[in-house]
Amino acid sequence: MSAVANGHRIELMVDGTEFQNRVKVVYDIDELMWFGLTPFNLIGGFCNDDAETLLKFCAEHLEYHIVSCDGERVYNRYVAQMRSFYLAKGERNPYLVHNPWVNPHLPVIDWDVFEHLPSDPRYLRRRRDP
Repeated sequence: MSAVANGHRIELMVDGTEFQNRVKVVYDIDELMWFGLTPFNLIGGFCNDDAETLLKFCAEHLEYHIVSCDGERVYNRYVAQMRSFYLAKGERNPYLVHNPWVNPHLPVIDWDVFEHLPSDPRYLRRRRDP
């Protein structure tokens, strides 16, 4: 698990297995269709046009909440204008994020420190001086 915090966001990044175990995203189409919801794909995803329906559903069924996905990250909260949405019935911590491109078990490098260096970080490397 790793965390990112700066002036405009706080994220607690977890891997996919931990995210699913904690958030419990609903992928069962039969369960969703039993509630009268029709997902646009086979894993229970809803498009941006269904956001109002999902918000209304979550207001009526308090054990569910909305998970937002922008194509890369999966946020454990409703974020407007995202690519797709899912329903979940687990932990509601809004700071939980799953990013498949970042391994949360490795140390996080703060790339903001590199802009203060006098050279491009791509050219920095370890070497022995002659």
